[in-house]
Amino acid sequence: MEEKEIEELEVEELDVDENKEKEEKQDKVEIVEHVESKYDDLKPRTEMADLSKEEKKEIKEKVIKGFERKEKKSESKEKNNTAVQVKLEKKKGNVGIIILIIIGIIISLYWLAWPIIKSSIHTQWKPIIYIYPTEDTDVTIKVSNPADLTTTYPKYNNEWKVKALTDGTLIDSNNRKYYALYWESENNKKNPIKEDGFVVKGEEVASFLEEKLEILGLNYKERNEFIMYWLPKLEGNKYNYIRFQTMAEINDDMGLDINPKPDTLIRVRMEYTGLDKKIKVKEQSLTKVERHGYTVVEWGGTNINR
Repeated sequence: MEEKEIEELEVEELDVDENKEKEEKQDKVEIVEHVESKYDDLKPRTEMADLSKEEKKEIKEKVIKGFERKEKKSESKEKNNTAVQVKLEKKKGNVGIIILIIIGIIISLYWLAWPIIKSSIHTQWKPIIYIYPTEDTDVTIKVSNPADLTTTYPKYNNEWKVKALTDGTLIDSNNRKYYALYWESENNKKNPIKEDGFVVKGEEVASFLEEKLEILGLNYKERNEFIMYWLPKLEGNKYNYIRFQTMAEINDDMGLDINPKPDTLIRVRMEYTGLDKKIKVKEQSLTKVERHGYTVVEWGGTNINR
């Protein structure tokens, strides 16, 4: 073989050796970088450069196994987190169901108790106020318990202020006319059957009221309106317990501050309840009322809390 050919072969062998050496170094570098990035507790970089193939293989296997263990731990952690999340969602759902059940129980109890609550409510039905001055007069009326008012007409706004004419016509600040002032109220004061009063058959209510209301000072028009309103509530009962409250009782429930003060103030408040059978009560004594001068009249009624 010629000398030139020998030199070319030697060069080729050197190139192959150099390439092989470069590849081995690159493999070492890659393994070192991978191991160092994931597992810092393994051998330092300076020692990794001198690893044999067997050692490199062993480290690779450790790296792979470690990575697999880490992935399994991660999956296990995700499963645990998912399980915890599911439990939390389940608890939230249970709490929501419990809240709905409690709300349902409260509503049910309320409706079961409503008849008792309703029976304890003391309602003033259709108190209506007429004003009859001897001359056209500006009149202001205030009630003592405005918080108990449920309905008023004209609108009660801290007071009623009207111009009252001698024929009973009332004129407000908007020049609107009324024949009376109307209000209703509710409170929880006890209002049981008293020792005195009257027991009246349903079919005898009209004649009873005509007689008693005249004694109490109502004129024919006021009596007619009273009976027209209350008769449907009373005549259908077999019996009715009826009593007319005293002025002190009426004022205690809802006082009236009237300016100017009338010469005659008539307040008729009937309390009643229907009865299935007759009961014994002492007959109430009524004093006849005479009207004179500037007069204010109010009538209304309230239910008995039994």
